[in-house]
Amino acid sequence: MPTPNLGLTTINGSDFVNASVLSQNFETLDKLGYDYVVEQGKSGQWRYRKFKSGMAEAWAKITFPATTATGMLQSGVTFPFAFSEEPCVSVCGGVDYRTDSHISYCNTHGGGTALDCYLYKGSADNLSRWVYVHVIGMVKAS
Repeated sequence: MPTPNLGLTTINGSDFVNASVLSQNFETLDKLGYDYVVEQGKSGQWRYRKFKSGMAEAWAKITFPATTATGMLQSGVTFPFAFSEEPCVSVCGGVDYRTDSHISYCNTHGGGTALDCYLYKGSADNLSRWVYVHVIGMVKAS
């Protein structure tokens, strides 16, 4: 009897498993055209997922040591893999112990391999900074 939502054939656990039933179920799922994860993992500070379609997403919290006392702070971020076109990037960030810091500029570069963020902090204190990054796009074929 097929399952109600996907129409997959159920397998009775007390029977010997017939490989053709599994193959039919895989064919049924493939016809639906759903994208699915083919690889996932961790690379440095990044977590990522790559999909059958070539789409990939990665996310991380990246911290930077204090390097300057005032003004704009550039934070270079390298993605865990290259994208074949400019990816869509979402970024938020801050400076430790400051509620008035903000991101004033972000730009991807390097053919979809990196991101520059400029964090402003209204303080002369030498404080560490951080960014949360989520990036999604098509990956370059390996």
